[in-house]
Amino acid sequence: MYKCGNCGSLLQGTEETCPGCGKKVAFPKKAEPVVQAEDPALENDVVETNENVEVEKGESKFKANGFGELFAWILVGFVSLITLGFAFPAMYCWRLRSKAKKTTIDGKQLVFTGKAGQLFGRMWLWGFLTVITLTIMAWGWVPVQYRKWVDSNTHFEGYDEENDKSEFTGKAGGMIGVNIVSGLMCIVGFITLGWGFAWVRCYRQKWWRKHQTIDGKALTYDYPSGNLWGKLWLWYVVGILTLGILPILSIAWGEDWFVSRTTVE
Repeated sequence: MYKCGNCGSLLQGTEETCPGCGKKVAFPKKAEPVVQAEDPALENDVVETNENVEVEKGESKFKANGFGELFAWILVGFVSLITLGFAFPAMYCWRLRSKAKKTTIDGKQLVFTGKAGQLFGRMWLWGFLTVITLTIMAWGWVPVQYRKWVDSNTHFEGYDEENDKSEFTGKAGGMIGVNIVSGLMCIVGFITLGWGFAWVRCYRQKWWRKHQTIDGKALTYDYPSGNLWGKLWLWYVVGILTLGILPILSIAWGEDWFVSRTTVE
């Protein structure tokens, strides 16, 4: 028998995917099998091999069109406006479900299960606390609570409702620190021809992914901000040459850039 290198499930050696986590597996030609312990008192125990089965990584991708994304947000704003904001929770949840359907991480399709009723009550609470604390809550506690709600309702397709738990473990103090550092680096961004802005975007993305788990699986994002800086300048120059068309398309391109660099640990 063999052991899955991703979740530790025992495998027979004939599977194409791990029944425990769904990952594709490739069995090495020479791997020490799992053997039963010789001690009768431990006959139900298993001695694990030191060599894990290799897990094949899938593609992380955000498949969307910039014009479609722009139209969707315009629709959210329009419907929310004509309903005096009462339809905003439902429209926003629709956007999150749509975004999840277009996102795969390591080849696994995301799904969003949040409900408008959940968001409606939270929005009133977040808004009230933001006002009475003169926006102090908006620096840390409110964004962390928002992320906790979104991430707890984000799963991989086919998840087990009883056993698979998604969560965000970041704290308000950490979020305040991230916002302070981001503000300072944005100032640096004007001096460094935009590099500071790219650094802030990558820094915030990395902090978020560091504290996010989907169905018990930790995520990671790690990519140099210099690469994004080059992309931003390219999009800016081409945007001028295309009379503003490219920035619309970059709404989806930018999201895909970050998702493609996100993996399951």
